[in-house]
Amino acid sequence: MGKASRLKKLRKSLLSIPELQQSNGVMMNVQGSVTEDFRKADQKYFREHPQETSYIRPAFPGEFPQLPNVTKVQVRQVEEGFRTRMPIA
Repeated sequence: MGKASRLKKLRKSLLSIPELQQSNGVMMNVQGSVTEDFRKADQKYFREHPQETSYIRPAFPGEFPQLPNVTKVQVRQVEEGFRTRMPIA
């Protein structure tokens, strides 16, 4: 199985997890201009810390519009270029 098909299968399986659907935990589900800001910040972090697989950062304003009390986000790099985000209230 090639890398592209593994990644597609992984994305599909992550989308089936209710917690990720409800919290927009999968970055590809998030829309709006704030997406670029946090995507770039997360990309920069993992580029500067290649040995890390996750970190916690402050939430960007409007990052989780359906969850206004979120103050922090745990970002987990599943595979290079593919990350999940879980809100922390």
